[in-house]
Amino acid sequence: MGVFDTKQMHFRASAKKGVSDVLAVHRSWLIAIEIKIGKDQLSDEQIGFMRNIEHTGGVVMVVKDFEDFEKQWKTYLTTRSI
Repeated sequence: MGVFDTKQMHFRASAKKGVSDVLAVHRSWLIAIEIKIGKDQLSDEQIGFMRNIEHTGGVVMVVKDFEDFEKQWKTYLTTRSI
């Protein structure tokens, strides 16, 4: 269930500001993926959320398109292999 954002005048999918667009778990690693398109930039809440994920040992990716995701995913797979 979404929450109505009175500043943007629309519903947000998440009740908490800053939560990444995609959250996943792979081989016990928490992965937070933020998708930024065009000139879109990270908000302070998003930066704080991602810092918390990294602080607890999770993986953070900020991607601009699918090719960028593939590149970062391959890096993750080679650096975090179990």
